[in-house]
Amino acid sequence: MGCSGSWNFWDDGNVDLSKATWLVAEKVPLIVDKGGTPGVTPTTPVNNLFTLPPGTKVKVSALGGVIDPTGTTIVNDFDGDGILNVNETTTNVWVADYPVIEAIIAPPVTMKIQILKNSQNTTDEITSDITSSDFESTKAQGSERIHQNEMNLRTVQFQDSFASSNELSNSNSQSTAYGTQSGIGPVQLGLNYSSSTSNSWEAKNSVSMTTTKWADKPFKNNIDTQANNLKSSSATSKAKKYRSEKTQKINETSQVDVNAGYVRAALYIKNTSVNMPVKLTNILCSLMFENGTGDLIPIQSFRLRNDDYSLFEVNVYGGSEFGPYVVQLPGLNTAEIENAMAAGYNPKIFIVDYEMSHVPDSNYKSSLLNFSGNNLKIIEENAKGRTGLIRIYGPNMRQMYRVAAFDTPDSSDPCVKTATTLSPGITLKKALERLQCNGLKIEFQDYIVDLSEVAPALGDFKLHLKGIKTLGPIPTNIPCDPQTRTGSDGVSRTACVQKPISTWSEEEKANAGVWAIYSNGKYYNLTEYFRDLDDSIRTFDPTNSQKVPMVKGVDSTIWAGDYYDIVYISFKDLLKKEAEKTFGTNPLETQREYKLNTSWDLNSFGKYPYDPEIKSLFLGKLGFGERFELNIKLDSNQYITPDFGLPINGGLFQYYSNFNYNITTDLKKLSINQVSDLEISLGFGGERSDWFNIGKDLDNSNAYKPKNCGRTLDYVNQTYTLCIELPTQHEYVDPDVSLINLYIRPSLNNAYRRTIWPLPYQDVRKMRGELGNSVEIGETIIKVSKSTGLAEVGENIYILGDPNPYSISSIGTVSSDGSYTVTVNPAIKKNGKKTTEVFVKGSLTSPDVRLTVENNFYTDWNTQVQALFQPTAWNVAQYIPFSLTSSIDCNTNQFHPANCLGVTPNLDAVNWMGAYNTGVAHWNSWADASRFSSFLSGGLFGLSTNSGKSYKLDASRPDLVLSDNIGTAQIYEPKVVVSGDTALMVYLSDQPGSPSAQVLKGKYFKVSTGETLSSEFTINVDPATTQIAKFSIDIKNSKAAVVWEESFCFEGNCSLAIYLKFFDLNSLATSATEKVVGAINNSYEIASTSVSIGDTKVIVSWNRFINNSTCEMQALTYNLDTETMSGSVIVVASVPISLSAQSSSFLVTKAIGDQAIVTGFFNSNSNTYNVYSSVVTLSTRAKTPYVSIPRPNSTGNISFNDVTLSIASGKALLSFKTPDNTLLGHILNIPNGTLQGSYINFDTGISKVKNNISGSIGLLSYSKGNRIYLRSLDLNSGLFRETSPFLVDSTASATSKKISATLVSGTNLISLWEHTEAGKSTIRGRSVSFSPSLAAKGPGDFFISTANQGNQTVPFMAGNTTNGFTAWVSQDTFQPKIRGTYFNLSNPGTLQYGMNNFFIAPMIERDFTIWTKVTQ
Repeated sequence: MGCSGSWNFWDDGNVDLSKATWLVAEKVPLIVDKGGTPGVTPTTPVNNLFTLPPGTKVKVSALGGVIDPTGTTIVNDFDGDGILNVNETTTNVWVADYPVIEAIIAPPVTMKIQILKNSQNTTDEITSDITSSDFESTKAQGSERIHQNEMNLRTVQFQDSFASSNELSNSNSQSTAYGTQSGIGPVQLGLNYSSSTSNSWEAKNSVSMTTTKWADKPFKNNIDTQANNLKSSSATSKAKKYRSEKTQKINETSQVDVNAGYVRAALYIKNTSVNMPVKLTNILCSLMFENGTGDLIPIQSFRLRNDDYSLFEVNVYGGSEFGPYVVQLPGLNTAEIENAMAAGYNPKIFIVDYEMSHVPDSNYKSSLLNFSGNNLKIIEENAKGRTGLIRIYGPNMRQMYRVAAFDTPDSSDPCVKTATTLSPGITLKKALERLQCNGLKIEFQDYIVDLSEVAPALGDFKLHLKGIKTLGPIPTNIPCDPQTRTGSDGVSRTACVQKPISTWSEEEKANAGVWAIYSNGKYYNLTEYFRDLDDSIRTFDPTNSQKVPMVKGVDSTIWAGDYYDIVYISFKDLLKKEAEKTFGTNPLETQREYKLNTSWDLNSFGKYPYDPEIKSLFLGKLGFGERFELNIKLDSNQYITPDFGLPINGGLFQYYSNFNYNITTDLKKLSINQVSDLEISLGFGGERSDWFNIGKDLDNSNAYKPKNCGRTLDYVNQTYTLCIELPTQHEYVDPDVSLINLYIRPSLNNAYRRTIWPLPYQDVRKMRGELGNSVEIGETIIKVSKSTGLAEVGENIYILGDPNPYSISSIGTVSSDGSYTVTVNPAIKKNGKKTTEVFVKGSLTSPDVRLTVENNFYTDWNTQVQALFQPTAWNVAQYIPFSLTSSIDCNTNQFHPANCLGVTPNLDAVNWMGAYNTGVAHWNSWADASRFSSFLSGGLFGLSTNSGKSYKLDASRPDLVLSDNIGTAQIYEPKVVVSGDTALMVYLSDQPGSPSAQVLKGKYFKVSTGETLSSEFTINVDPATTQIAKFSIDIKNSKAAVVWEESFCFEGNCSLAIYLKFFDLNSLATSATEKVVGAINNSYEIASTSVSIGDTKVIVSWNRFINNSTCEMQALTYNLDTETMSGSVIVVASVPISLSAQSSSFLVTKAIGDQAIVTGFFNSNSNTYNVYSSVVTLSTRAKTPYVSIPRPNSTGNISFNDVTLSIASGKALLSFKTPDNTLLGHILNIPNGTLQGSYINFDTGISKVKNNISGSIGLLSYSKGNRIYLRSLDLNSGLFRETSPFLVDSTASATSKKISATLVSGTNLISLWEHTEAGKSTIRGRSVSFSPSLAAKGPGDFFISTANQGNQTVPFMAGNTTNGFTAWVSQDTFQPKIRGTYFNLSNPGTLQYGMNNFFIAPMIERDFTIWTKVTQ
């Protein structure tokens, strides 16, 4: 009858059928074990204790009188296995021990289909033989196919249900559109298949459970200890062999019976228990096939008989395998066997029923002292009535335990053998602790699970649970950081907070793994909330704005009859499974439905967009020439209906600003030619040419390309079926032995590209962000995340989809992640999903941005790009022609966005998004969403032809060219002064054709409109031969004073003169008397001139070097009204210097009322510097004794551009950058010139500084790295008004920033800086309120320069009470220019709202369901 022993495939190979025992299989009606009593309707007898509610305490005296069928009671036999507690000296009183029988199928396994008449009109058969070399053990993985498949489905479910709804999130509506996205994510939450109570995280967050394969899988009371499965490679080759033979042997005239299937297999019978020998008879088995996702497909049940047809019986001893036996099953359903052969199913034989009794002289019988019967199946059934089944699947672990599901509330010892009180139900944690009594090591730990990446729209995306830390030798390994917090219940806990998966290193991913719990219990729910005494949900960290709810995890209750799989899910195994594309798990084999979403952008494809596995769905492997059927169902079709409106005719230009969008899904049904814009890859290469569009690239005349073998359309239900035949030839692989790896994805059509679109000005947001948490009706606090722009108290905030405005009452402190809370009034009136857009409306009354198209641009452009076009340069961001008409021939341009996709969009909008890129990702990709963060980094987008014609975005108030054409001569920093509505701009440039000579020029403008009020005029008298190093300008009322230094050298003799001119802005004077302030024969004796105006006097100051060791800081005063000199030269201070200081020293002067402060900086050749300062009373020309300005370190030299000086009534503020990049400041008293305290250290590592004074507040703006900061200072106390530097700018994308100009307007400070990004400098700014405290204003950084042909540098700004005017140097394409603009001081900037003027969306977004199968 066979022999006992330990057998496995690897040691013994195939069973020798000639030596095996052949049995007869008597077919019986199909039996599938559903988990109850085998062979009958599933039932689980439950002990009377479990008729009580969970946790009810019952004295054992009330329970001991009920005798079980085993002759024992629940009091003296806890686990119900018939062995008294007192006799379980080497076993566990809490874990039932009873015989467990299983069948193990062994190779060879033969499957075949009998053919009554083949294509040659003779009998034949198709055979598939599975040998030991075709099997492999997956036991080392720690999980079975059904666990992995279920977890992947669960992850997909999370991603689909809680994908971000925010346009800027880079998340599509179907985030898992392209196959399984493996991730630990929901793994730690396990899978709970019992009903979810309302007191659970699942219920609160509407986390539905739709994946129930595991719960429905039969044979709950078995565990596959061998875990043998067909190798993917073997399954693939055998499936291909079958399909090939079927094609050869069966045609339309062949005859195959419906029950022509046949299976022959060897099997062993194993008793997995120890020291429990039993006799088996009347054994019923079921042949089943396990598919690639772990589902069991029942085929045939049969009773084992001997060859004489007597009942087969066998004595099976503990821990041993008996066999081999061979069974044959003819007459099986043809289709089922065909499917198994074609899809590489794994054959399994299960024992589903039997009669079990003692063997003679059994030592097991002596253990059952109180059981006199011989039907040993009663033992297992009795144990089921008070236990839960726990199966453990770990790397090289397959163990099954039936653990008592009641507690001993009077004892905390999990291994206690006596009890005075029992209560029904026990936590899974304590049940698992009972396994330690068997010697199994188990530890637990608190975890914070973070689902923010896998489910960004999930409200409670973090939760605290107690999970399994170690089980046996295998630990949970999740990258996490321990954090200790005091919970809302007052208890301090330490939890391991999971790091975001995107931050995991490759090593961390390789080692990551989690013990996951698959549960089906009456009361068990891993996500059931803990509640505090006030019935509120307990939280781990109640002080955090993102409160983390606490759920029970393994502290939840298990019950008699429950079953649990505790499975080690390895990140590495999931990735390996996905990478290897395991046969049997793919769409072609499973015919399961998958979701596809058409939306895409360059970011989602990375560096190699045409590699077959990038953002695609792997369909499976097929042979050359094989066919497959592809079914496509259109689930949704969304269209934004873009319209750029009618342009304003500007003569040479057409201006578009009437942008309009209407998102709709109410569209006409589509034909198959409009919807089949998908592409397949055969997996042989990673070029664009390796992808074939299934709508237009199939070629029935080319053996190297896929062919169209038929198509059908269910128009009403929008379901399309295509038959595709794979190529029969390939350039470099052998079709006879090679397989095709088939991938599919939507095409990379511009129509589906996530495109940057200009918004209508009415829809431009001042602030735009997303809900950081979900909001519910009645709440008054909104969490705002990922915001751009600024929300302010008193403004209305809106939630997309909710028409109600909510007034902002207060705004919380910004968190480290940039999020903040907003308190609103009234309370929320409509529920909002996390990641839903929140916004504050802008205040634009006219467009901030427009599209400008020069006449004849399209014609010139198309001619130009067509000549340069490289048709195979797939990875080059090259240009292709614009569309000139919406009347596209869809036969030659199938899927063209203009009119071949079921809609007819506005032609200007089609061209904006790049027209038709023929499915090449990089072509015409200027508006791709991946460029959003840097879209304006180099200025507004634009294209230009070789002839100079342009297509560009413009600010509605673009840059003004302020200077006249001077060719290529260099231009230096301009300066501006304002009186009323008039601005005088003065700038210095090299003399055209003579770079050694400079010319000083001026020009008048109207501040409120930018209108030119005068021609450009020359200020210096003899610009042809003189050199000007620098100039200075100041204004009082309407009179401006301009001072400059001129030097002239002839035959080695040099002279220097200081000149002064006054200009009246009221009269727009362009000429004035040149006044010589001072003239010296040796030009090195005078340096660094400065001018400033008080109430009635003008002071001009300079340095004069008396000798090699002395320098006089000198000054002259002038009467402002008469423009005449007032007295002789004032020696403000005579200070010691070194000779080398003459060429590198400078001074700055600022006047207010009747006082002026003069400060000099003197560098030396010994690499040190000194600073001196004095105050001059302008009316009396008296000066205070100079003071030496202290500094912590005098090493190094200072430059003029590193210093800024401001003056107000009673105070002056001096600040400068030291040679080691430290920002120092000093407060000086006016009029006595004394220092107030010592130096103030503002910050380190700075690059440039500007300061201002408003009343008693000092304001220091400075650049540091790629950010702009502000410090405010109380000038009376010398103390900072805030604890840390205030961040002014709103973006960190620049490589560097340099503060350049500041202007006080009321209680606001407007700052301008050079913003350098992607190698180009532009001008940006921000407005900050400084009263009562520092607060940024506006939606974010505003844009000043917009043309940005080249670098934009050194802006200078001035203004009146309403408007500002700024000028800067622009290195334009052909020549440098002074550019400028005007703006309202309340809403500064020519592009006030920056990138908030734009949004991201595909023009068309479609969701498909696809399914596929192999056809003949």
